[in-house]
Amino acid sequence: MELFQEGTYRPIWVLFDTPVYRQIFQNCWHMPSYKVHVAMVAELLRLQKENQLLSEVTPEDMARHLHVMSKRSLRVQLLDFQLQEYDNDDDDEVRMLLSMAREVNDSMRMRDIQLDAQRLISAPELMPPNFISAKMMKEAKAIGEALTERHQQTSCSEHLQQPRDVVLDVVPKVLQGLWVPKPRLFLTMPSMKLDKMAVGVTKRVEDGVLAALGSTTHEVNMSHSTRDEMITSIIKTLHEAYPEDIRRKMLNSFSPQLMHHVAEVTAEQITALFQPRGKQEDTMSLPEELTTLHVEPKSLTEEPKFLHVEPTSVHVESTTLPEEPTSLPDETTSLNEETTSLHEEPTSLLDETTSLPEDPTTLHVEPTSLPDETTSLNEETTSLHEQSAVKVEESQKKKKSRMNRFIRWMQKRIFTRIHPQ
Repeated sequence: MELFQEGTYRPIWVLFDTPVYRQIFQNCWHMPSYKVHVAMVAELLRLQKENQLLSEVTPEDMARHLHVMSKRSLRVQLLDFQLQEYDNDDDDEVRMLLSMAREVNDSMRMRDIQLDAQRLISAPELMPPNFISAKMMKEAKAIGEALTERHQQTSCSEHLQQPRDVVLDVVPKVLQGLWVPKPRLFLTMPSMKLDKMAVGVTKRVEDGVLAALGSTTHEVNMSHSTRDEMITSIIKTLHEAYPEDIRRKMLNSFSPQLMHHVAEVTAEQITALFQPRGKQEDTMSLPEELTTLHVEPKSLTEEPKFLHVEPTSVHVESTTLPEEPTSLPDETTSLNEETTSLHEEPTSLLDETTSLPEDPTTLHVEPTSLPDETTSLNEETTSLHEQSAVKVEESQKKKKSRMNRFIRWMQKRIFTRIHPQ
């Protein structure tokens, strides 16, 4: 819970005060280019409605295609040139973090473009006059042909994705589904206000997924339908966890508790996508350690069972002794004197079986000392439980200490690399 504060993820919050992040933010949320892309996607949807474009081409495909085309612009190329400074950086974590910040903002921007374009098609009266022009229509037809050709070449919508790809594809859309209000204002880029929170939660989910999966390379066939089902499932789980009024207050205040819960549920479902039993193995790792502590008491409690065997074996052998019944009354006193020596020399029982049947009730005297041993065993198991609780508490303290060291280490690396001098 303490990893989130003031709407950001603590290990990386120094990133948001740097010039390079501000440049990424301004480049992504550029209103003139945003309006152009909304107008173009709206025109493509109109062509699709008139059967001039394949129905299989989605608004997401349109927005992504325009995003790729925009990389040719001078504005985007200038940002690419500035980010090249970190491409040869020895610290890959900083470079990957800047890349994540850019991709998260771009993903949310493309989603806003789709929703605004779809709203224009459903309510044509909202269409600004400058959104319709002959040049726009001509360019839209050319883009539609490129999208059709590309869709025909890609027969299957599924493609291999690694954990980082799935995280970047799922988390921003989950956050938009939770935070972007409905109804939304037209051409306001509402997701722009989620930038720091979205980058932080995405980083937290990535950390959780990679920690659960380990260093082994994982890949999965991920289709858009599978992704959308996962997003719906995550949002539904979070809606069911809080009443409407409480959830709305938590959303408006960027509640750290809610952000922590979002990251936890999302990381869990993404991990299960790559390793369905990984979650169960991880959750069972601690109980397995505790169950090993109970093995020893279980073996100790078996000892009294072996102690009871000795008297029964004596009775079995005593069945062969009725040949001399007349000698039993004369030696009862000697047996009472010898029972105290049974603990010291058990091997002598085999040699003196002829004298044992005289007083068989005395043979059960030895097991009466067993409750003391079982009592000590119960005390020992109790001490083992106490030791296990101490170990769990110590492991939690060590985990918190490691996380605090990680936060300071991450902030120092980011600060030294990209903070203004």
